[in-house]
Amino acid sequence: MSNGDKWAWLKQLTVAQVLFGFITFVVLGIFVYALYHAGGGFLGSLQNLEIARGLITFLVVFTTVMIAIILVLYITTSNLTGQDVKDRFGFGKEILTALIGILGTILGFYFGQSTSTSAALQVAPAYVSNANPKRGDSVILYSVVSGGKPPYAYSISIKPDIIPPVQEKPSAQGVIQEEIKIPDSVPKDKDTEFTFQIAIKDSAGKSVTYGDITKKFTVKAEAPKP
Repeated sequence: MSNGDKWAWLKQLTVAQVLFGFITFVVLGIFVYALYHAGGGFLGSLQNLEIARGLITFLVVFTTVMIAIILVLYITTSNLTGQDVKDRFGFGKEILTALIGILGTILGFYFGQSTSTSAALQVAPAYVSNANPKRGDSVILYSVVSGGKPPYAYSISIKPDIIPPVQEKPSAQGVIQEEIKIPDSVPKDKDTEFTFQIAIKDSAGKSVTYGDITKKFTVKAEAPKP
């Protein structure tokens, strides 16, 4: 095989693929350096809650921005046309939308906490993964608790009570992530709007309830079969 044939595959790489490979290399390099720098002190520092939260925030922000850049470059430089482009772009957009929702929750709450001297028990605005689920689908409810005295416990009530409530569950670091299954018993002849409340308490007995009525999901009525 000639040298020209050996490296011919390089000419077939798209800008998005080169960028993805570069980002992967940089991220792996950062993690290797962090793990072995200062005798593994980085891992020990993650026991500090503020450092751990800062790292999680950085990773989510970095991942979201990189996916957005790769998605734009892929659409503008790809040789694909027609339905293939639409399908792949739609798939990438769904992932990006979910990450942006979680990013907004984490950033708004994390930086809001950094400017506050209060240690009161607080809960971040919830993220709803799917505002218009169908019967049999699942909806992810996500939020973050801070302040008070960890560990925490939470429960979720849902109205109307077609969907059973989530009984009390522990959350050591204040992360709330719950998968809500949409049952087949939801009426098919009308739209059904669901709201929810999250009740949180800490180990010191303090409690707070989150109940933003703008955070909801709606199961649409099914069109009658001909």
